[in-house]
Amino acid sequence: MAAAAGSAVAGPVGGIAAGAVGYSYGADAADKAFRTVAGANKAQRDAMKKLNRQSQKGISAADATFKMGNKAIITDKQGKERIGYAAKLTDKSGNTRTVYKHGAPKHSLQYTSSNAIERIGRTLPFLKGYYSRKDEADRAKKVADFKARASK
Repeated sequence: MAAAAGSAVAGPVGGIAAGAVGYSYGADAADKAFRTVAGANKAQRDAMKKLNRQSQKGISAADATFKMGNKAIITDKQGKERIGYAAKLTDKSGNTRTVYKHGAPKHSLQYTSSNAIERIGRTLPFLKGYYSRKDEADRAKKVADFKARASK
């Protein structure tokens, strides 16, 4: 009889706890879905851009190839050629030098793309391979086109 009295209290308490946990998971899933569909706002995109630039040391102008205007071909950390943009770096003694840094990686389009369908597609596991192949082909084409224009 004592077990029956305890289970009469534990049943509703367990149900309330399970409901709270379920609500929490549901709210997290809804929040993630909303952020995916809505995308990053301007302040968030600017913060990601700034963080990307700050995380790169930059490639010196001497190591950059195929320079044209404020752009050049640089090699990123993964050993892939990318189009880099000139940036001025000032050291502690006040000397300024030009380095080249590349833009945000394509996988950040999951948050920053203006196309909601693309943002959703980049979050789906079965489409990630498609987008990574597409991004790689786009990068290679842009580099080849830049080299062709810079060589003229």
